[in-house]
Amino acid sequence: MKKLLSKYRNGNYNVAIFDDGTKIRYNDLDCLIPEFPESMDMKISNYCPFNCPMCHEKSSEDGEYGKILHHPFIKTLHSGTELALGGGAVTYHPDLIPFLEELKEQGVLPSITINQREWEETKIDYLINNQLIYGLGVSFTNVDDEVWDKILSYPNAVVHLIAGYHSRDVFEYFANKGAKILILGYKNWGRGEDYFKNYSNQITVRIRELREILPTLFTRCKVVSFDNLSIKQLDIRTVIGEEKWKEFYMGDDGQYTMYVDMVKQECAKSSTSPDRFPLSEFNNLWNKIKAKEE
Repeated sequence: MKKLLSKYRNGNYNVAIFDDGTKIRYNDLDCLIPEFPESMDMKISNYCPFNCPMCHEKSSEDGEYGKILHHPFIKTLHSGTELALGGGAVTYHPDLIPFLEELKEQGVLPSITINQREWEETKIDYLINNQLIYGLGVSFTNVDDEVWDKILSYPNAVVHLIAGYHSRDVFEYFANKGAKILILGYKNWGRGEDYFKNYSNQITVRIRELREILPTLFTRCKVVSFDNLSIKQLDIRTVIGEEKWKEFYMGDDGQYTMYVDMVKQECAKSSTSPDRFPLSEFNNLWNKIKAKEE
């Protein structure tokens, strides 16, 4: 049975969030107009020792940690706000646990995305058992049944795979495990730009192959979800049809969401937006985005 994590009013509608990741928006009107973002992608570190060749953030061992603890911006977040914390290597941030404790006290609902090579069972068990995170995203690097079977034993664990980078065999591997997967669009910037120059044909072929097998993934995986970039690259609206599109699509970038970079102290409409603004202008940027949409 699903457990209600948070219920709140946002503008002219209500939001209910459950522990299995389900979110329900509802009102008696024909439109939803939020007063504040329901969720944010938040980068808290650009430090990472793994040097993934397609990393659009260009994270490295020289990367900096974001200033996150007791930050005045964090204090402005509404209870029930969902924060997707990423990096860089999130678990290496020295203030991660006290930061998560701060968010818990405030009623904010964080999740983290880690690289498979960050996996530490004891640390993840601690974060989940103490209700410091509600979602765990893990970026695939290699096949390891023992590790992946443990990761996928967590109810809210989601495998992050990149369209065009990961092969059909990788998607088949997780389909055979009945995993929850999130398909991310290929980001052609940062180190991803150089990788694309060297492997553009392979990336194009893999995106085409992934689109072809999507119907089978829908039936074999527990959950298949997409970021907005992969929705565009894979033409998901055509794949699933208009009826399901209206039922499942959660909105455009900036409609209910924002992006925050705590390393550079910047904000943007989304993580893919080239236009960045000082974090102090967050509310002004949000209001500008909403004014355009209305």
